[in-house]
Amino acid sequence: MKNLDFREDGFTLVELMVVVAIIAILAAIAVPIYTNYIYRGKQIEAKTLLMTLKVEEEQFRSENNCYTTNVANLVETNKLYVANRIFNALPTIAGTASVACVAGLSPVDDFQATVAGTLASGHVPDLWAISDAIPAPVHCDGRWTGGSPEATACGGTTTEMEY
Repeated sequence: MKNLDFREDGFTLVELMVVVAIIAILAAIAVPIYTNYIYRGKQIEAKTLLMTLKVEEEQFRSENNCYTTNVANLVETNKLYVANRIFNALPTIAGTASVACVAGLSPVDDFQATVAGTLASGHVPDLWAISDAIPAPVHCDGRWTGGSPEATACGGTTTEMEY
């Protein structure tokens, strides 16, 4: 008599499809989390740049009795810009005019600074802001309503902050 044992080593198509489905589900969960992690890491550059700018503005004010809108007066900010890769433009600094400083230094009584960078190709630029009235950089992402100092730094109004 013949032995009718058809058992062979290997995987069936159903088993392989289950494994592929499990891998697809894990990838669908992991990729957005990883992308968010990468974006947050890149945003640290903007926070560092703006915190350095704020510290230097305060140093400039203690020496000159006013703030400046000229980034060239802020030595460390310029050094940080040289290594800058994501937020690839110098911060934009604005303020209310003052006459208390030496002429030629772009004197201001207050300051607001913004920096923008593209975190990924095809995305809108990521905008961050700081001013003399707020303690840390604010993420300007279009959710802003209200009338806080954070909103003014972003060029609008806000009730929500993201540090």
